Amino acid sequence: MSVKRSIIAVIAVVGVLFAFLPSVSAHEGDDCGCPTDVREVTGSEKNKLVSNLLKSAEFKVKKKELKSDGYHWNGVSEVEVEYSEQMDAYVIAIPILTQDHSEKHYLLYAYSFGQFQEPIVIKQ
Repeated sequence: MSVKRSIIAVIAVVGVLFAFLPSVSAHEGDDCGCPTDVREVTGSEKNKLVSNLLKSAEFKVKKKELKSDGYHWNGVSEVEVEYSEQMDAYVIAIPILTQDHSEKHYLLYAYSFGQFQEPIVIKQ
């Protein structure tokens, strides 16, 4: 496995963990056990990354493929973005649903080295 693929795999795992871990409130001094180098991306930084992904050829191809397989997505409101300082990379999680809304999966994109990497589908 190449170094680039290894980095993508690690980023995907970190992204999945943060997407599915329950939110907890920690008070100053509490050790929540959370990795300290990963943070949620919000605001204009998130909007710029998501916008660039949605305009990319990679996303358009994957979206068309998923639509033909019977999946759809509800737009950008549920998209989550995480950043790992250690990996210097972003993970963008896009929820996708079956047509009857019975199943929800996540399409994970890693953004590193100035480009989006091949997405990974995580079935929930």
